[in-house]
Amino acid sequence: MQYGDSHTTAGSMASELARLFAEDGLVAPGFVAPGHPENWGAEAVAIGRWTRENWLRPGARGPFGPLGVAHRTTRDGARIRLALPRRPEPRGVRVGVLYEKKTGHRGFRLETAGRVWVEVSPPPSPTAPELRLVEVDMPDDAETLELVTHCRRCPRNAELRFFGFLVRYENAAVEWDALGVVGTSIFHPSQRSDAMLDAYLGLRKPDLIAVWFGSNSAESDDLDVERYGARYRALLDRLRAAAPDAACLVIGLPDLDARPSGCFLSPAESRASRKARKRAKDRALLRLNLPARACDPDALVKSGRNGQPIYPVASVRTAEQWDAYKEACACRTVPLVPELDRVSREAAHAAGCAYFSTWEFMGGESSMQRFACQEPRLGAYDLVHLTHEGYQAIARSIHSAVQQLGAGTPAVIAGSDAAGGEARSETGPETGK
Repeated sequence: MQYGDSHTTAGSMASELARLFAEDGLVAPGFVAPGHPENWGAEAVAIGRWTRENWLRPGARGPFGPLGVAHRTTRDGARIRLALPRRPEPRGVRVGVLYEKKTGHRGFRLETAGRVWVEVSPPPSPTAPELRLVEVDMPDDAETLELVTHCRRCPRNAELRFFGFLVRYENAAVEWDALGVVGTSIFHPSQRSDAMLDAYLGLRKPDLIAVWFGSNSAESDDLDVERYGARYRALLDRLRAAAPDAACLVIGLPDLDARPSGCFLSPAESRASRKARKRAKDRALLRLNLPARACDPDALVKSGRNGQPIYPVASVRTAEQWDAYKEACACRTVPLVPELDRVSREAAHAAGCAYFSTWEFMGGESSMQRFACQEPRLGAYDLVHLTHEGYQAIARSIHSAVQQLGAGTPAVIAGSDAAGGEARSETGPETGK
């Protein structure tokens, strides 16, 4: 099971880790919810009147379930469709639905092409809310399963709260739950999660818990780093208490590079940046020159009719001014990144977990820009995320490091070149697995 932010939601690193641990065996999708995770094979889509409750929103109400995102509805006929992967061919496909069982919840059925597999009604007597799993053994040729709400003997505004599907194969070598939410940090599961997270861990009984947070906290202007470390330790202790037999791995945040706002933006792009959150055409304008801004600012300089350079910034008129401007706008690691790497390492070791330093593996200071501008490209031009190949490179290094731990290799610090150098890992004094 892997908890984290957008790096986990992307699915690229998690899917590569699952493939490596499966050792050419079949990988079952595990937990699947609408939009989570991406690039996963199995895909869930909500159809009809559903309200998405996310623990990121201060006004949202739980329970949020194991992911931190729940879908609820008070309507009949609302659907959530699951598309199952067909290659490679799985056997013994079992699909479960995770929902909140409580007094008077809205009923639902599970069906395929009109064939009803099971109907779930609210409990006949008062019951405390709990995480519930109802499962269906699917035929070998089934490609979809739909949850459809219906209400025969429930209150008019009865609610169904859906958390996700659980997809398992009889012949799977590995199941990997990629529980990532875009924009989240360790503060959300530690402060806004509910007992259903612990119940899910008890249900799944994972062999390994991997945790990958940090990027969203690194951009905070007023983060208390030591408080962050204490929260991280508390979250790890909670996860280990809920799954005491699981091995524990903390993955440190990757490098995150930034420059002063407004750098290398034309007047039109500066106006667009203020509107980009709301208008698609402004976001498209900003993406147009993103590779040049990230890697080659000189490509933004145009040639005038008389051959004189035209710089993209109105205040720059000479080559000397342009060189000074580029230096002032150079990408640098966000200052909190090494500090969060340090406290995450300390929290991991204090909780008895292994630690992998992604920041050191990438090369430390300003490595995200190097990842984005090298060939093959491993970093995204936003200098926050990685490419599919970048996530795979990190996954391969983590897998190699875990294999070394399993072989009893002495603890050393993580770090290698991203092109495939030797991967190393680090363990704390209390690490038992």
